Amino acid sequence: MEKQYVYIFSISDKPDLIKVGKTSKNPHIRANDLSKNTAATGKFSVEWFMEVPDAELAESVAHFKLKKYHFNKEYFSLKSFRAQYILEKFLIPLFELEQPKIEYSESLKTEKQKFEDLRAKAKLLVSKALEL
Repeated sequence: MEKQYVYIFSISDKPDLIKVGKTSKNPHIRANDLSKNTAATGKFSVEWFMEVPDAELAESVAHFKLKKYHFNKEYFSLKSFRAQYILEKFLIPLFELEQPKIEYSESLKTEKQKFEDLRAKAKLLVSKALEL
């Protein structure tokens, strides 16, 4: 069975937009192909991708869940970290993925770590406040 992916790409000349799509190719190859073979002037970079059993469904759900950020076609106006959070929140349970195969860019890993650190600090502050 062919592997299928849903992905988030950033675009070098459009920092406020991301592309959310599907592919049966390795997402890094897909980003390269888009950078070379489309009318886009910028370079596409892989921010995040997840292997899914049904890329068509995953992309449809992704676009639906991101509809308030929709810009044009497969392009959305939000940060890749926010999109990744939303997509994982809905796609992992949808496909009942116990150990999802996900890849993050280095910048997204950093954002994810900052978020988790802030969440841990907030939990600690709430815990201390409840003790008072």
